[in-house]
Amino acid sequence: RNIGLNQLDWLNTDGRHQAQGSVVLNGLSSNNLQLKVDLQGEQGRTLSGQVYLQANHIDITPWLDSVLVLEDDKTKTDINFSAWLRVNNGEYDRLQIDIAQSSMNWLFDQKKAKASVR
Repeated sequence: RNIGLNQLDWLNTDGRHQAQGSVVLNGLSSNNLQLKVDLQGEQGRTLSGQVYLQANHIDITPWLDSVLVLEDDKTKTDINFSAWLRVNNGEYDRLQIDIAQSSMNWLFDQKKAKASVR
């Protein structure tokens, strides 16, 4: 999967690396992903800090179609979440995900199906 940066502001100050911007994931029909980075250290193995990602109203229908062979016109998704990744000495230390109200609707064997998180 390709990840693109739609907009990114980056600041390096005395070993501290801060960034914020919007991320685009190739293959999703709508993207509203916001990224924030706050790391300290000089290079890969010395970096420590946090990475934050917020997703609002993501439509993963094209991806679901390729994985589950669903028909796009009969599938609707609305995914919302926040994720925090803690980095310690260049290694992923902890990942926390808060799934907000999200839903998936699809048609299977001519019957409507729905999954939701509230």
